[in-house]
Amino acid sequence: TVHTIEQPILRLRRVSESSTCPLVVNPSMSDEQVTENCIKEYYKQVTSARSSSMLVLKYNLTLTEHVTPQYDKLFCIVLRFELSSSSYEPVSDINLPCLFLDRKPPVFSITLEPRSEEH
Repeated sequence: TVHTIEQPILRLRRVSESSTCPLVVNPSMSDEQVTENCIKEYYKQVTSARSSSMLVLKYNLTLTEHVTPQYDKLFCIVLRFELSSSSYEPVSDINLPCLFLDRKPPVFSITLEPRSEEH
């Protein structure tokens, strides 16, 4: 069933991992700043050829503070990504079986891979 809601009830949060982003992350940084710093580090790695060119980003999906009891349990969530750059391969949909307000949020990975020269 598709329901119309007035406010966003889902939030993506970056999961900081030293293997994904070897930068020190300041807790006061916004998610966008953390991601931007990780991408800068990724570019440094690619240009120095010291690692794979794939970038794996980990996130968790949480419910916002605006969630009502009607939506505190969600089942079968599909995250669909549209690339804003033709420099990367398409990102597959991510299927999450459930999200409950009173449980630990699911963690998932998004892999960005540069598009090969043949495309």
